[in-house]
Amino acid sequence: MEGIGAFVKQAKNQLLCPICGVLLAGSVEQDAWGNNYCHKHSKEYPRCSCCQRLICDQLTKGGVAYKDNRLVCNLCRQTAIDTKEQAKPYFEALAAWLNGQGFVFQNLKLHIDLVYSYEMTPTTYAANGEQQGVIYKVFQVGHSSVRKVNGVAILKGLSRQVMEGVAVHELGHAWLFLKGIDGLSLPVEEGFCNMLSYQYHGEYNTAEARFCRNIIERNPDKIYGDGFREVFAAVQKHGLSYVAGYLQNRRMLP
Repeated sequence: MEGIGAFVKQAKNQLLCPICGVLLAGSVEQDAWGNNYCHKHSKEYPRCSCCQRLICDQLTKGGVAYKDNRLVCNLCRQTAIDTKEQAKPYFEALAAWLNGQGFVFQNLKLHIDLVYSYEMTPTTYAANGEQQGVIYKVFQVGHSSVRKVNGVAILKGLSRQVMEGVAVHELGHAWLFLKGIDGLSLPVEEGFCNMLSYQYHGEYNTAEARFCRNIIERNPDKIYGDGFREVFAAVQKHGLSYVAGYLQNRRMLP
């Protein structure tokens, strides 16, 4: 009987809004994490810039505001990467992972910075508010034409899984630049880099990784979203290494 009582209590709780405690009826919203709540709360509480949960005591134990006005919930704060010293070992592991996928950086030592959004240098890779990282690139050193990437800057305070996806994306830009793969359309370039992030997140069977993949898959943006879906279709048909080689040789998707 005790087991039945616990089951009934759990079922009843699932019918109640976890934020205000009233019976869920009528206009109900569900977030990417399976939380069901009254739709009105989506207008009452801000969303976490990392996980998109509503920032409130009941769902995320509150949150914090960063200096650049980003809001991050306390669940994401548990794994947040705030300094380059914290980021460095993850960043090096990501570069090694890309090397294992065939995207070789020839032992290039990249500098990584963690910055606020107002400290981030604008680049042609930033579009439609999607910018979470940039690469510092050099076309010429002295009188010699040299391609060099001497740094990557990523937003400070991202949760670890999100930060790693952003870092892989930016390393994708670095690889394209170092290989001299210029002239790609923005949707193809951003879509290719998002494809690398998508592949990386697929290495993990966690709720956070699945959320990151879902965000990439469903992105409505014409550059980042449509670009990813175009590259994804090509990779599904030909494989990632073939698509990368085709981009390098022909500057377009197969």
